[in-house]
Amino acid sequence: ATRSETGCAVLTALAKQGTALCVEWTGFGSYGYFNPSENAISLNKWASDSQLQSTLIHEGRHVMQCARGAKVEETRDIASNIMTTRLREADAYAVATRFAFEMDKAGDAEPLNTLKSTNKETTSAYARAESKHGAGSPQALKEAMLSWFDDKDYVEQYDDKVVSAWEDVMKKDSLPALKKYSVKKFNADSLLQTVCLWDGCAYAGTDGALLKTPRTAYLCEGVFKRVKEAGDVLRGKTAGAVSDNSAENFFVSKYGRVENKTYRQKAAQNKAFAVKAVAKGR
Repeated sequence: ATRSETGCAVLTALAKQGTALCVEWTGFGSYGYFNPSENAISLNKWASDSQLQSTLIHEGRHVMQCARGAKVEETRDIASNIMTTRLREADAYAVATRFAFEMDKAGDAEPLNTLKSTNKETTSAYARAESKHGAGSPQALKEAMLSWFDDKDYVEQYDDKVVSAWEDVMKKDSLPALKKYSVKKFNADSLLQTVCLWDGCAYAGTDGALLKTPRTAYLCEGVFKRVKEAGDVLRGKTAGAVSDNSAENFFVSKYGRVENKTYRQKAAQNKAFAVKAVAKGR
């Protein structure tokens, strides 16, 4: 990993944060993970060297993100936590992709070959942008990051984890505890600048509007329904003192197709149709 500029930067950050590194059995289908509560990265001892290198950089990037405050927090609304989780993953994949390309140029093609077999779209997006804007360019990182959002099924897996945790909290917590939830609203500008920062450069720009487009801010109907039901529980348990409708600002995603309207806009449209229908029937 030290043959790559990106690899050296991540390893330096891990040393600065005092992050522990463990090589152990991490479960089937897992090459490794970062545990923020213990500030430790676990790598699967049965994975190949190329897999472990890319995983170390990916998880190491999560350490860097957390050090800058990019965390899922119970005091933030559900839209913040969904988008924070998504952007953290997208950014980590982009950085791991840059690392793999640097290793390839240094004579070690294995990390890139491994990444191509699992993340073809991301590596292709990075290669196209690098060809157009130059090796290691901010635009290459940006395009690789954005390409992560194009795999809707994969994105939904992360959404599911965030929403499942939120559902559990809504069911178990009492009134005093629930009053601290969903206080901080989604700030796209701040999130983008906090997560997508490499070597002092905001490689995706500073305008959070990038995180509010149909490409990045969609939510499948099944997940939205669960969020809405959990929000109803929150509102009911707190007698309306706390509510969270932030998920309504996501674009509607149905059967893998994203509509050019948010759930809030669709609800307003349906309401308008219903009013017209009633008026017409009189």
